Amino acid sequence: KSTEEEHPFDLKTLVLLLKNIEVAIFLSITFLWGMCFGCFHPYLALFIDEIDPCQSRTIIGRMFLIASISEVTAFYCARRVINFFGPNGSTIVIFLAFALRFSGYYFLPQPNYYLPMETMHFFNFGILYVLIAQKADLIAPPGMSSTLQGVAHGVIHGLGTILFFFAKSYTISS
Repeated sequence: KSTEEEHPFDLKTLVLLLKNIEVAIFLSITFLWGMCFGCFHPYLALFIDEIDPCQSRTIIGRMFLIASISEVTAFYCARRVINFFGPNGSTIVIFLAFALRFSGYYFLPQPNYYLPMETMHFFNFGILYVLIAQKADLIAPPGMSSTLQGVAHGVIHGLGTILFFFAKSYTISS
């Protein structure tokens, strides 16, 4: 028999994961990161289009280019960065990078000045992605590492992002 038939994923597996306090805290932090991701591209693109409608596509394209280059670079050197800061220090640096990025978008007057802010994608996605996989592997119960990694990525890219949109649309309609 394959291991998949012996250990199917069901609600009991998720409850087993959530009983571990380290896993619950990890998924809570991952949820906060997902909330940070939720606002980036849709609202930022609309904001740039409102400020500079003639140049918005060019600026957004350049921003994606810089973000992609930063992301690939982060994947290449993620182990060294995480070892330098440590897992908890990396978490703090990622939140600081989100704060710096949001502050830059808020305070910088011209959309062209947003381009350097996209280098924060190095931490906000590249290091974050590796850190989530590494931390999930470290704290998962035996045999559940890939399950926790999948749940964590579902939380960050699904649950965290979608709840941000629901919260934002609720505040706008109120």
